[in-house]
Amino acid sequence: MNPEAQRIAIAEFCGWNVTEEKDIMGTFSRKRFYHPSHGGTSSIANPLPNYLNDLNAIREAENILFERGGQSNFTTHLCDTCRPNGAEPDSIDDLLEAIHATAAQRAEALLRTIGKWKDE
Repeated sequence: MNPEAQRIAIAEFCGWNVTEEKDIMGTFSRKRFYHPSHGGTSSIANPLPNYLNDLNAIREAENILFERGGQSNFTTHLCDTCRPNGAEPDSIDDLLEAIHATAAQRAEALLRTIGKWKDE
């Protein structure tokens, strides 16, 4: 999945609504993001969260997942994402990789957990 598609899929999971606005001629369109708790649209001051690079943002998404009972599946996907070439864990070091996962690795694991990950 490309980074924009990942961010949009996670944002939708977190309650953001995505719409496309077209110009008067119907030729140009742009995406707008709305979140009910933010009282409006995204803007330069309030953009869509950068889940792939911001550990705080992805942690908020993880909390929503955990509230919905997806923690055990997430943990499995996170370990799989952090292991090179899908190797089986053979030491505590492999588990530490998951603990120190990047925001991008956590985002991939979350998307796999909710069934939104698409291989390209």
